[in-house]
Amino acid sequence: MKNIVALICFCLVLSCKSAQEKFNDRNFKGAFYSALKDIDKNPQDNKSINLLNKAYKSYTGEYLITYNKLELYTKVNDKIEVYKTNQEIEKMLLEASQYLRPESGPGASDIALQKSIIGRDISEYYLSEAMPKFLKADRNTDVNLARDAYEDFVNANKYSPKDESIIDQLEACLKLATLTTFVEVEFWANDYSSYDVDRAFDDLQNTNDKFDKIYYKHKGPENIDCEMRVNLSNVDYDTDQSSTNQNFSKEIIDRYEKVKDANGNTIEKPIYKTVSGSVTTFKKRRVARAYADVRIRERTDKCKLRSEQRLTEDVSQDIVEYRITGDPRAIPSNYQNSNTVYFKSDDDFESELLQKLANRIRSDYF
Repeated sequence: MKNIVALICFCLVLSCKSAQEKFNDRNFKGAFYSALKDIDKNPQDNKSINLLNKAYKSYTGEYLITYNKLELYTKVNDKIEVYKTNQEIEKMLLEASQYLRPESGPGASDIALQKSIIGRDISEYYLSEAMPKFLKADRNTDVNLARDAYEDFVNANKYSPKDESIIDQLEACLKLATLTTFVEVEFWANDYSSYDVDRAFDDLQNTNDKFDKIYYKHKGPENIDCEMRVNLSNVDYDTDQSSTNQNFSKEIIDRYEKVKDANGNTIEKPIYKTVSGSVTTFKKRRVARAYADVRIRERTDKCKLRSEQRLTEDVSQDIVEYRITGDPRAIPSNYQNSNTVYFKSDDDFESELLQKLANRIRSDYF
């Protein structure tokens, strides 16, 4: 807790520092924005305008040192940091261009050109990672490798967004990385309602993302990669019960008798008696259990889903009941005030069971 308080105080001290203090601490970015804030309050504040230009010159000076060493960097993350600094300078120019002097540092056109050069360099790195993966994935119809390649193409496009060749490769890779699956469910009408089955398995379609396209009941496009047939078993129910017995006794006021006290006054004297009773606690558990046999039919070479699997799930409910014998006055109130609890309906059990089976299929296959 002390460390958190100290950190908060440190941050408050930093935020309260003046633009000049931040500049003296070599926090040129902080000094720039603090000076800009002061100028917004007073556009005629020449002292703050001069400090803004000094901060910009120092910040961009540090940036240019790293930019000129770009070819020496071997790690792409180092180049990305230079790119982020370039973006920050773009933001500075956008917000304070009317106060910045030409001699204070690079202008918008220079920064834009440098951004393009850095971006192209980063983009080429990601392309060099993506292309071998994509070509190998295409040869082996490897969906997972295609998905890795796709993420590299996305990064290549991020840093070189106007390159049409990258966009074409991105679309081709996405097509290879996408897996389309049609799901069909068979079940016994005595155990499940069509409504509950549809509600549970319709939700599989919400799993859809840029790679997995899942269709339930509706056939979808013709180019299906996998057919998934799900056969639901009957629902088995088990009920277990255990019981424990507790005895209680309590001294209570049974009645009052009128007697004379030492002064001859008539008073009521309580007469005590001990009462006893017992509580039998019944703990009951009901379990509904079913399984789904999943079979996959490969429609294209892209389908690499596990061919056959049995998935088992269960849903349980515990209830507690109390049975009181003897004198109720001996029994603690928490036993007497409990309401009767019933097991939920079979329909509720089966609805939850279907949802768990559908979720299991989602987690195991998609």
